[in-house]
Amino acid sequence: MEEAIFNFEEDLHTKIEANAIEIIDLLLKEDASFFKKDDDCIKFIYYVCVQYMRTQKIKANVLDSSKDFDFGDMPEKTWNVISHILATSLGYSIYSDRNSFKIVFLKNMNSAKLITGDQPIINTYAIGLSPNQVVEYLEFYYPLSPDLAILLTQNYSNDEFGMVYHLSEKEVDKYNLSIIEQSHSQIYAASEESLSRYSLTKV
Repeated sequence: MEEAIFNFEEDLHTKIEANAIEIIDLLLKEDASFFKKDDDCIKFIYYVCVQYMRTQKIKANVLDSSKDFDFGDMPEKTWNVISHILATSLGYSIYSDRNSFKIVFLKNMNSAKLITGDQPIINTYAIGLSPNQVVEYLEFYYPLSPDLAILLTQNYSNDEFGMVYHLSEKEVDKYNLSIIEQSHSQIYAASEESLSRYSLTKV
């Protein structure tokens, strides 16, 4: 039974990720036109929200917050279901307000490269906050490669959809340090040099 449950969830994640392959390929080409097509927009938002919610970091934060309530071990035992409920709820909220969101490409032309971690998508508004602090706003940062990342954001006033913003080396370091802060236990990079740039307490 445990094996069947595990395989069912992995098959579900495989399907969600497979549906996003073409969209990720477009993003790597700096093409965000899919966001204006309902079906593709839904696939992308759902994929992003699942990737955000399914991690050990989010699980640990939710379980820690639930200790204030008399739930026993129910949250941990049902987390694999709860994470999809949360992802669906968050995704619907973003989709409902999708006209106020835009995708901004963050292009990195510096020698310092973008890194990622076991929390591959982060909310920039949560940086520096404790897990128990309420985060009122949302801006997803998602590194796609050492030289390209995206923001799913409401912040840029520029009307151009899919605009490209060139990162400074200082901004690359800022985003990388945010990835490190929000990680659970693992950081990933294309080279050892990209990691040795930072004093890591989590590797």
